[in-house]
Amino acid sequence: MIAISEEDDLRMIEEHNQKSVEELVENFSYVYVYLVDGRSYTLTKENKFEFKDGKFRILDKNLEVNIVDIGLIEFTD
Repeated sequence: MIAISEEDDLRMIEEHNQKSVEELVENFSYVYVYLVDGRSYTLTKENKFEFKDGKFRILDKNLEVNIVDIGLIEFTD
């Protein structure tokens, strides 16, 4: 039996989220990130972001939130 720790689970989720959002940003003009507190942010190819340590960071906007605070991610051309 293979045991997966919570830390491994979180790392896999972060890697999946990072790749998924990178693909969205690459393929669509705008990616909108809506937070559960009502704030929203727009990502484009020019933005730098990461999912790490249970946080979502938009580096060039100086934003850091918990991953669980993301309510919705939408995309459009």
